Amino acid sequence: MYKECDKLSPLLQLEYPVFTAECENELYNIFCMEYKNAKITYEGLPVFTRKDPLYNGKEETFWHFISDTHQKGHIGEYVIDEIRARRLLWGKDLLLNSPCHTIPHKPDCKGIYIWDYPYKKTYRRKFLHVKYSQLLIIEKRKNYWLFITNHKLDRLHKNFEINDYKSKKQKTPYCLR
Repeated sequence: MYKECDKLSPLLQLEYPVFTAECENELYNIFCMEYKNAKITYEGLPVFTRKDPLYNGKEETFWHFISDTHQKGHIGEYVIDEIRARRLLWGKDLLLNSPCHTIPHKPDCKGIYIWDYPYKKTYRRKFLHVKYSQLLIIEKRKNYWLFITNHKLDRLHKNFEINDYKSKKQKTPYCLR
C-alpha cells in the first residue's frame, strides 16, 4: 500500500531508558511486529530481515536499525542510539510510501531520493528522505528483498549520499505532496 511520501510515523515514545534491557526488549517487540513478522512486499516481492549473525538472540537487522556503534571485525557491543530507536518505524514508512511516481517531478522537490548501487553479485537500493536525513537500504536477492539498515545521517554523510544520488541519476526523486 503506497501513501504520501511525507507520511512518517510519529517518533516512538520509549517507556524505558534507552540503555536498559527493558528498552531493548520493548524495541525488539516492535521490530518483530513491524518488520520480522510482518508481511511486507516491495515491487511484488517479500521483504525480510537479515537473521544472521545473532547478538543477544536478536537479528543483525534489528541492531542496524537501533544502534550506531559496532566494533569492526567481530560482533562487539551494540549501543542503542536513541534517535535511531525512536525512528525505528521510519524504514518501513520509506519503503511503503515510495514510489510516489504518480506525482510529477518538481525542480524544487525535497522528497525521497531512490537509487541503486552494485553490491557483490547483486545490488542495493537506497531511499533517502532529504528533509529528515533518513536513509533506508534494502538488498535485492533472487526472489525477495532484504532490509539492511535504516538510520539518520549526519550532515557530512547526507551530503555524500545526495552527491552519490546525483552522480548516478538512476531515478527521479519522488516528491512530497
